[in-house]
Amino acid sequence: MTDAEPPQRPQRWALTVVLTLLLAVLSWYALAHRPSPPGGPAVAATARAAAITFFTFDPTNPDATADQVLAMSTGQFRTDYERQSGALIGKIRQRGLEVTANVPDDGVAVEYLDRDRAQVLVLINTSTKAGTSAAEPGTYRTRVVLSRVGGSWLLSGLESVG
Repeated sequence: MTDAEPPQRPQRWALTVVLTLLLAVLSWYALAHRPSPPGGPAVAATARAAAITFFTFDPTNPDATADQVLAMSTGQFRTDYERQSGALIGKIRQRGLEVTANVPDDGVAVEYLDRDRAQVLVLINTSTKAGTSAAEPGTYRTRVVLSRVGGSWLLSGLESVG
């Protein structure tokens, strides 16, 4: 009687590689197909509008911009802005500053979102003109903090980032 060779077992390393690849594919699939947080598009749109409004001033009617910012804000941010907006409006009128702002299509990223609070990173491009001088471009990276008040997202903070 001859000794038969024992059946070949797959190499352990091959099994480890296959399992690792399977885990990587499943992880990628789960991340790629996870649902967006509820309210994400509304939060991004509100942050975009708040940043554009905050950074835009018309020297002929800066009160209108200040009123718009107050209408879309809440909490301590609103209180502070209301207290400081008079001096800001005075400087804008005195210098004849015209500031326009825009946010590129890919310039908004929701950084944090829960039921009542959101943090959104916004890239703002500005053009500032004083009187008859040439317009000067500027770029700002801002964290827009929003709070949900009664079903609406309102501006509750602005922070400069990097």
